[in-house]
Amino acid sequence: MTRIPATIVVALLLLVSPVVAAAPAGGADVSALSTDRDAAPSIDAAALTEPAGPISWITHGGQAARADTDETSRSIGNTLEMADRDLRSELTATGYENRFEAADTTAERQAVLDEALADMERRHDLLVERERVAINDHAAGELSTTAFLRELAMLSTNATDGERRLDRIDELASRDADVDISTRNLRYAFSRFDTPIRNDLVAATTGEGSIDEHIHVETSENTAVLSKIEGDQYLREGIQTDQYDPDGTEQFESRQEVLDTASDHYPWLYSLAPNEREPSSRTYGTTTRETVNNHPAGSTRIFLDSSTKGVFQEYHTLDLSALDRTATVRPPDGNITVGANRVPNGGPVWVNVTDDDGQPINATVTIGDGYTARTGGDGVAWLLAPEGDVTVTVSAPGAENATVTVRDPSD
Repeated sequence: MTRIPATIVVALLLLVSPVVAAAPAGGADVSALSTDRDAAPSIDAAALTEPAGPISWITHGGQAARADTDETSRSIGNTLEMADRDLRSELTATGYENRFEAADTTAERQAVLDEALADMERRHDLLVERERVAINDHAAGELSTTAFLRELAMLSTNATDGERRLDRIDELASRDADVDISTRNLRYAFSRFDTPIRNDLVAATTGEGSIDEHIHVETSENTAVLSKIEGDQYLREGIQTDQYDPDGTEQFESRQEVLDTASDHYPWLYSLAPNEREPSSRTYGTTTRETVNNHPAGSTRIFLDSSTKGVFQEYHTLDLSALDRTATVRPPDGNITVGANRVPNGGPVWVNVTDDDGQPINATVTIGDGYTARTGGDGVAWLLAPEGDVTVTVSAPGAENATVTVRDPSD
């Protein structure tokens, strides 16, 4: 029998209705702004705006040890390593196939496939451990952000290869009707490395996708958060390694308890009216997958561990139009107006730049002394940013630079 970690996985693909808070009448409440003329004016988003709808996530920086924004890039070394691993994996799979074909009895064929599946379980466990080590090393400053992202791309590639290997095991098993083997649970375990951001990392690393795309990374000893802005969507992935306990004891006593726990973690999902979501579920041995779909603003997938009852991974794709953005402030003695707000718990920052007549300005916007973007013809930019209060500096031709501090509503 296949050994599968005692983990219950709840995967929720959901779309949430856009929620945009209205701007306060008459513009920003000056009582919420900094009055120190020597300091950058501050937008207190908690005072000026409504919360960003029900949209939220469990994994965020909190007390992140390290935050950085890097660009995706091609890596010849990683591409060659991926090719080498593919070749070695192919040779190993061929070895199992040759042994299977040479076997004379069902028992011998069963033994070959059992060994092949046990090998794949070890490979999965190694990917999980490599991910944990990479997160810890990045947080400790022992692994660069570029190297960290490339390691995640490598893990995703290896997981995809693992799923292909499982396809071959299934194909071999189909040649003997008396062989009893199932790859379903392990296949699902590998699938958690298949995320939107990691797929982009793999494509960029191999030169098959876009390069120079910004990925924001925040890590602590046990937590990693990746985020990016892709067109009009915000992509976010969170991992909590201390919430994953493959050798722990099953804590859920019923499916309802699983759903109740998921609801506690994500009340905004389960507050949707029944006619706004269509849940379905599939059971994979000790794992459960639930899906909620047919909502217009994005998707989320959540993994719950049955031992810790915690979220050990989640990823989201949300329309930017669903994220809260209000409040404006005019910097003292400046000739441009900067509207800005940020999404709580390390979400992106929205910036709108206009002139004295309220017309949009094509400006350069910088978060702290790092990540920079341009507003474009509509005067609007979304920027990735570390959790907490951030400084936004705006520069435009013929205008004085404007600097504001945007406070995190969750603080």
